[in-house]
Amino acid sequence: MTRLSLALCTLVMAALPTTAALADSVSFNFSFSNADFSGSGVLTADSTNIAGVYDIVGVSGDIVIGKTTDAISGLLAAGVFPADGPNDNLLYFPELPAPFGAFDASGVSFTLANGAGKVNLFLSEGEVLKLTGGKQDEELGSISVEASPVPEPGSLTLLGTGALGLAEVVRRRLSA
Repeated sequence: MTRLSLALCTLVMAALPTTAALADSVSFNFSFSNADFSGSGVLTADSTNIAGVYDIVGVSGDIVIGKTTDAISGLLAAGVFPADGPNDNLLYFPELPAPFGAFDASGVSFTLANGAGKVNLFLSEGEVLKLTGGKQDEELGSISVEASPVPEPGSLTLLGTGALGLAEVVRRRLSA
């Protein structure tokens, strides 16, 4: 009985800190900056069937252009911006080796509030900005992405209570 209880407790303790037990969507914090504009926010992504590749499904945050702050209003559909290398809205985590980083050459694109413009983040040091009525501008700057995994506590709780229940059933059978 003691060995079985010890084995079950070890199993439960080993399962608690695993990163495999994540919710369907994962949040990533991002930021970028260069001399002309900067921004930060949160990317919401779903896992794909390829390990380390995420499909970005949402974005929020703010962009500062000059001295004006503009909110990010939404994600652009894959393949629409910029014209010379359409976005695929994929995020790679852990990051790919340089020069790629969290994004490939296609990157992720989003719009700014009030139709003020579009932004594409690509590679580890590149952004494309096109303001409404303005020309498309490619800039180099530092882009960083950090994972903010959302654990799925319901599954871990269910696993733990099931293991404890099984241990109690075994204990009662052995003591009878």
